[in-house]
Amino acid sequence: MVFWGVELKAGKKMPYVPPPEMMKLHVSMATLGKNAKPNERVFVECTADGMEDEGKPIPLCVLTAGKQENCQLDLLFSSYAEFTLTGSSTTSGYLS
Repeated sequence: MVFWGVELKAGKKMPYVPPPEMMKLHVSMATLGKNAKPNERVFVECTADGMEDEGKPIPLCVLTAGKQENCQLDLLFSSYAEFTLTGSSTTSGYLS
């Protein structure tokens, strides 16, 4: 097993390209960046190959500074996926 973590910057897509080996990506946590302003809200979204509405982002969670700054997830990806952060132009977030 290998640790995977990535910073999501507002409005920029972060791709996950699966390796040639039959490995799956397990996303277990979304965390708001420490530069978030009080009550600032961001959406962590995903598009992935094989989704019913391919290309349409699906919200994974909503993070709010000072209220819910992290969210436990239990998601497995075995194909190409793109993760994005929307709702703020300055705040970053993290997936691991």
